This record gives sequence, structure tokens and C-alpha cells, in this order.
Amino acid sequence: MIIFNAAAFFQGLLMVLFWGAIYLILSFFNVEESIWLIGNEDPIALIFQAHLCAWFCMVTATVGINGRLFFIPTWILFTALCLFLCISEDAHWSRYIFMTLSFAIPFAFFRLKRSFMKTAWNDAHEALVLLKNGTDKSQIEYWKLVQAAAIVPQYTFFTVHFYWKAMYYGIYSGDDWLKHYKALLPLIGTRFQGFNPKQQRKYTDLHKAVTHSQNWRQYSHPMHALSTLHSAIEGVLKIAEKTPAVPVAPIPSETAQQQTNPEPEVRSNFDRL
Repeated sequence: MIIFNAAAFFQGLLMVLFWGAIYLILSFFNVEESIWLIGNEDPIALIFQAHLCAWFCMVTATVGINGRLFFIPTWILFTALCLFLCISEDAHWSRYIFMTLSFAIPFAFFRLKRSFMKTAWNDAHEALVLLKNGTDKSQIEYWKLVQAAAIVPQYTFFTVHFYWKAMYYGIYSGDDWLKHYKALLPLIGTRFQGFNPKQQRKYTDLHKAVTHSQNWRQYSHPMHALSTLHSAIEGVLKIAEKTPAVPVAPIPSETAQQQTNPEPEVRSNFDRL
């Protein structure tokens, strides 16, 4: 049984739409044969299409759509397919160009991934600064900032940190991440009562692990706590977006003139209750 994750099916859907649009455009101009059968060389046409799929999956993976077959990323599978096709003796001499492009895919992936992760970290830091300001924010604004600030590093950040530092050096360190979350989690704690019991327990576990660690070596990552926290934030944000804001009726000018000091009236109403 072949098992793909949900992101791989989403990648497949996007590729179907992409290929469908290309075929419709080419068939409209009656040039599909000359494009897909380059010089009537079937292997080269297949290599060309496999490379487009590999690059497509690689680009989507850098923005978080990590399609996988079991644990293998789809962009690696397509890259391996490209190399396998390039070895074919029936392929045209231009297969060497495609082979060079195949080796360029991993380098492009890590380059784009670094850029994406650095941007996400800068956005998280800016969102934390805005949360620290303490100005009044609506529920939606508050949880959108929390969502941006609650950055979730990839799995190797916690499990194989030396590898993560070698591949993504200069973005942020373990101590930087700890400092960030030590400032962020107390801000979430003022409103995390909206989480369900499991999410509250995961939040508490994460808060203890972060608080009791003076540096990265002392930090013990509670499994799935970060992903649970992130999904909890998304759930609360969706609820806040669906909840209509209560409109405030304007005070008539005559009433406003009569209520020069409305505090005693409000206090008396409260006392009667």
C-alpha cells in the first residue's frame, strides 16, 4: 500500500491543474506534439516533465507544503526519477543538461528554505514586539500576532541540532529560540483558557520546559507540544474570525450633553444589580 500525506495530495492537485492548463493552452495553438515530444525524443520529453514536477515540489516544500511518501519528500523522489531517466542510453545528449539541473535542485531547496525561515523568524520577532507593547487589540489581531510569533522550527532543530546548525546557520540559535518563547508564552497564558484540556496541558508542559531551561543544553523538548500549541492557536483564531464583533451604538448628541459625567449612573446601575 502506497501512503502519501495530505500535502503530497495537495501538491498532486496543483500539478494536475498546472499540467491541465498547459495542455489546454498548447492544444489551442496545436503545438502540443512539438513541445512534449522534443525532437521526437520521448525520453527527453519525459525527463523534461519530471524535472518540472521536481522543481514544483521543491518550491512548495520551501513554503511549508511538505509532500511525502512515507517519510521521503516528494521533491527527492522526483529528483531521483530525473537522475534515473538521465542514465537511460536512449536519451538525447541534452540529458547531461538535465542531470546538471537535477543536482541543482537540492542546492536550490536549501537556499530557498533558508530565505523562507529567515523571513519567518524576522516576522515572529516583529510580532512579539507588537504583543509586548500592550496596546489594546481585537481578538483577531491578538491571535494573528500570536500565530506569527509562535514559530515552529522543523523537527531536526530539536532532535539533530548540530545538523540544523550546519544547514541553516546564521538564522537563529537554540538560545535565541528559548529567549523568544520565554517572552511569548506568558503573553499567551493570559488568554489560553480558550484551549481545550489537552491543549492547556501541552501549553503547561511547554511553558515548564522553556522556563526551567537556562540555555539550549538544558532544554528538553516535550514531544508534540509545539504542534499542539500551533493548532490550538489556529483553532482559536478561526473562532475569533467567525464571531461577529458587537457593534457599539453611537450616543445621541442630546444624551451625550446630559451625561457629562456618566460614571455615577453606571455605578448606580451596578449597585442595583
